Amino acid sequence: DNLIDPHIYYQIKAFQNSGINIIFISNSNIPDADKKNLRTFVSEIIERSNSGFDFGAWKEILLKRNQSFFNEYDELILCNSTCYGPLFPLSDVFHHMNQTPCDFWGMTQHIRTELFPEHLQSYFLVFRHSVLQSEYFWSFWKNLPVPTSLHSAIHNGELALTQYFSSHGFHYVPYVKILEPEK
Repeated sequence: DNLIDPHIYYQIKAFQNSGINIIFISNSNIPDADKKNLRTFVSEIIERSNSGFDFGAWKEILLKRNQSFFNEYDELILCNSTCYGPLFPLSDVFHHMNQTPCDFWGMTQHIRTELFPEHLQSYFLVFRHSVLQSEYFWSFWKNLPVPTSLHSAIHNGELALTQYFSSHGFHYVPYVKILEPEK
């Protein structure tokens, strides 16, 4: 229906209340009434074709902005609208994570299984300045194939991202640590 659901406004307001500059990317056209409402909360609205899933959208916008655009920012948050929330103030999350030494972090992790490596889940990722200013960050996005299926988005995006950055010396942590089940 292309309408902005109430839970998305709730999420955007939570980011705005935490002092976060928001660029809103939609993989569909947004009705004028919703654009008008969004403009009170976000610095920019970008509408694009519905291709490439989240990683395709992030790749497109990051590469259009290029590295110098991010020089003034301490962190870059990439998130989507697949989860409801936040269920508690984001300021609590950011306060805790600002005290946590790492180069990038996510809200949750997926534990290692027979099928998947341990990785941060991509619905909420934060990259600190050390990553943003590295050649590896930009190389990841330049070389990421635009996903053509959900499988390729997960395999080449979500699963590959954590492994790629950690293999280049960047340390990650999840905000919520998932414990491996006892055997």
